[in-house]
Amino acid sequence: MTYEGLHSERLSESTGIVLLDGSTKWQSTSEVVADWVETEVPSGRISIPDAVDKDASSLRSEFLSWQYVLANRPVYGRPLKSFMRIFNIHSYWWMSAIADGSPLKHEEIYLVLKLRAFEKIYEQEGCKGITYVGRDNQLNEILKKFARSQGHTYRWYKQGRRTRQTRTTFSDWLPQPAQAMISLIFGWARRAVVSRTTGRRHIEVKLTNEHGPTVIVYFPNFESKAMELGQFRSNYFGNLQNLIEHKRDKIRWIWIYVPSSQTSYSDAVRMRDECNQAGKHSHELIEENISVGVFLSVLTSYFKIAVRGMLLGRMNAAFILPGSKINFSPFVRKLWKSSMRGKPAIDAAFFSHLAKSAALKSRSTCLLYPFENQPWEMAVIAAWRLRKTRTVGFQHSAVGALNLNHYYDRQNYLDDSIDAPLIPDKLAFSSDHTRQRYLADGAPANRLVNVESVRYTHLSDTSNIAVTPSPEALLVVLTYDVLEANEGLRMLEEALQRFQYLTFTEIVVKPHPQLRSGVSLRELQVEVRCTLSHQPLQELLERTKVGVCIGYSSAQIEMIYRGIPTICCKPKNVLNRDPMFGYPDVNYASSAHELLEFLQYPKTTPLDASLLNISKHLDLWQSLLYGNNSN
Repeated sequence: MTYEGLHSERLSESTGIVLLDGSTKWQSTSEVVADWVETEVPSGRISIPDAVDKDASSLRSEFLSWQYVLANRPVYGRPLKSFMRIFNIHSYWWMSAIADGSPLKHEEIYLVLKLRAFEKIYEQEGCKGITYVGRDNQLNEILKKFARSQGHTYRWYKQGRRTRQTRTTFSDWLPQPAQAMISLIFGWARRAVVSRTTGRRHIEVKLTNEHGPTVIVYFPNFESKAMELGQFRSNYFGNLQNLIEHKRDKIRWIWIYVPSSQTSYSDAVRMRDECNQAGKHSHELIEENISVGVFLSVLTSYFKIAVRGMLLGRMNAAFILPGSKINFSPFVRKLWKSSMRGKPAIDAAFFSHLAKSAALKSRSTCLLYPFENQPWEMAVIAAWRLRKTRTVGFQHSAVGALNLNHYYDRQNYLDDSIDAPLIPDKLAFSSDHTRQRYLADGAPANRLVNVESVRYTHLSDTSNIAVTPSPEALLVVLTYDVLEANEGLRMLEEALQRFQYLTFTEIVVKPHPQLRSGVSLRELQVEVRCTLSHQPLQELLERTKVGVCIGYSSAQIEMIYRGIPTICCKPKNVLNRDPMFGYPDVNYASSAHELLEFLQYPKTTPLDASLLNISKHLDLWQSLLYGNNSN
């Protein structure tokens, strides 16, 4: 790809490039000028974030290819992935933070992609020098080494504001092993004590009668009205739970608790007991499978990871994308350390041994779980395969092209060794668009199946959806990240203050269930009533006229399906993780001006039939789980 469309004035003879990072003032006209953070830039200036979005396909392929090359890099006479085989039945490597590749959890991924986009522009413009204007020491180190290695000039002006928003806690200042031990003691061990000593447990009795599937799911994300009756109904599963219960199968629910402002861990324990008393299914928190033996095995595995990590050293030379000349090791230095001896290492060890312990109690013939290709999923697949249980991971929502942790390079799919990345026996897709992307990446076709979307079954007949006769509410859905949520609220406030004739009777702000604290509406000074609501999304949409998603949210999909004009406010300096990324005519706002323009003239996004397979009849699920037997 060329980047000519990213700026209007292509310089015929450029001797260098100026990279602005938090500073907007630069007077020179003889150099190419690029902005590291901003998307709205003056004419003649290049936006690096915009370049990443425009070249997403190529950058994605290069990153996935680099992951494969790194995993197979020879160390001590064998591939790195084999050297990191800690758990005997699978390699720890694919559970490590460095191989995870999740832009949601690791901002370093986006920095690497931006760096590669910058390099392509640098080469295309024929530049012979770099002037960096910013305060990022790591970026300065990387650019300086690159320029010097090419025999080019380099200048650094340390000015402007800092553009990388660090999310630090007290433990982040501690050495990586100390962070791991804090996670061990105050995380896993504390939860294990609470889950095993609080309330009354009926799981052992119920498991003796188990013959249905084992289902592992995040908690809390449930139907609140059903929970009041002691019935757990996961929002991830929808009508699929009805299909399983129609077969008179008992479900073994295993909950993975995710911190929430609405449901504490003690609440989760109480709800577990209420569900076990009231229903026929069994419910357990995964921490209940911790024992003294598991605890000791976790410590042993963690120290093995740490020792092998020390033997590997920093491996700085490995951090160069294919076709690139820039070494990005300073960006991922901390991520590498945490992979080898920090919290990700102890968490991976815990999940691996917890999964083995939980699988030993299982007599299920099928394991179901929401597929996101997270590290814990590798442990689950490995453990249940030892029990010769079929594993089925299902896509619970649309997946964007740049959610890189979901994907692998095609060479990884050809690897049938014990050290290959683990994928379930069947990957069930509710979006054929996503399935086609997997096929294009080289995923085995015999493992990819289409199914109905169970999370959005209620949208199969929009004529039955209750809607306020004249909906007048502006619904604002917040991401789980506090910094991104507050940034988006400030953008919304600025847009609404410019809006002379507000057509909304109220503004309803719905926070993400995992948005724990730090968001306030006091600074949202507008002339209409503004409320914070935790009501189910379906109920809020009944009175919604226009929807605004701050950050990337699957709520955007439901709004679009209902025909509600919807816009996504893109956070600054964050990779585009939008599940709708790549679809035509999706509305985005990177500034208050763009948001204001949309609010004044809202427009809907046309539906793409390949986005989600929505049907109230689960015939494809019936075939996948039970064959053609409809009894």
